[in-house]
Amino acid sequence: MKIIDILPHPNWTLSIVSEDGRKGEFDVGPYLQYEAFDDLKMVSEFMKVSNGGYFIEWNCGADLSVDTIEAYWKVTGNVSTMAMTQKPYSPSGAQFDTSKKNGGSELKAGIRFKLQQYAF
Repeated sequence: MKIIDILPHPNWTLSIVSEDGRKGEFDVGPYLQYEAFDDLKMVSEFMKVSNGGYFIEWNCGADLSVDTIEAYWKVTGNVSTMAMTQKPYSPSGAQFDTSKKNGGSELKAGIRFKLQQYAF
């Protein structure tokens, strides 16, 4: 499995879209008991998750492998095949400015907006 998109929620869950089109939820809550995840108890830090494709990570150094996510996530459905086949992948199918001048914020905002429409 490869993660192509991730959306954090303030209840310590993540909405995830995989490269094969599956979408689902992953609960990070059980991991908050471990020292490596202490900083994520602050919602503001939890919301700063980054997608590494085969892992996810946070600024504090906490990370989770795609193997862990795939073993414990709850698959809730599939993203449409049409949306998945567009290159580069954008859930909305739109083209966004991903240049470093704006830090890719337009792409991130577009993806987050579209993920909310998937009704995780």
